[in-house]
Amino acid sequence: MKAPAVARWSPDEDALLRGAIRQHGARRWDFVALAVPHRSQASCSARWEELQSRWARTRQAWTEHEDEQLSAVVDTEGAGQWTIVASFLPGRNAKQCRERWHHQLNPSIKREAWSTDEDALLVTLQQKFGNAWSRMVPHLPGRTDNAIKNRWHSASFRARVQYAGSHDWGPGDLTSESQASAMAPVSPLGFDGYATGRATPSPLESSVVDDLEGMWADVAACLIDEDPHEGDGHDGE
Repeated sequence: MKAPAVARWSPDEDALLRGAIRQHGARRWDFVALAVPHRSQASCSARWEELQSRWARTRQAWTEHEDEQLSAVVDTEGAGQWTIVASFLPGRNAKQCRERWHHQLNPSIKREAWSTDEDALLVTLQQKFGNAWSRMVPHLPGRTDNAIKNRWHSASFRARVQYAGSHDWGPGDLTSESQASAMAPVSPLGFDGYATGRATPSPLESSVVDDLEGMWADVAACLIDEDPHEGDGHDGE
């Protein structure tokens, strides 16, 4: 005798399941199952695992359609309910959705070039937090932890700090537009493209870098010796 066929889950049932999990969490299957008629606790749990794509192995690039889906779901569910969000995107799990949103799709991401003020603040924050990039995010609005890490390891940032250190400039000079314009193009290898003349530094523009006086040479030396691939994870702690 054949076992009775299990009916496929309908979109309406999926919606009920999401609502119940939003209210009760993904552990109280006894309460969740009460919200989905004719579905057992085991059935609800199995369906949620399927919707979560917890074992998703897809490493393919995100498609334009997926990006549109993700943005639309975040608009309705919020940027935080990642298990719920992932349930709308087959083949993507919560971690993938969270990282895609925070690193690529979030409209608050700042995409323009880093300013000299931001670079000065980055040095201050690195002295305080080390390579804990995510802890710097609240202090650098619009910059993601990954963007901060990439900036720290970039040739242009290293050249800017090295230039300030080699000329015994103080913190105000790193934020000077005249200093930035005095620099020659940077070699892909790092530090051999500096201008020979010294630009006249501007007054200190930001109080956040007051504590950097006398530190530039040490920071520059540290950057030269540092392995550029060190700390490739989100945080270096």
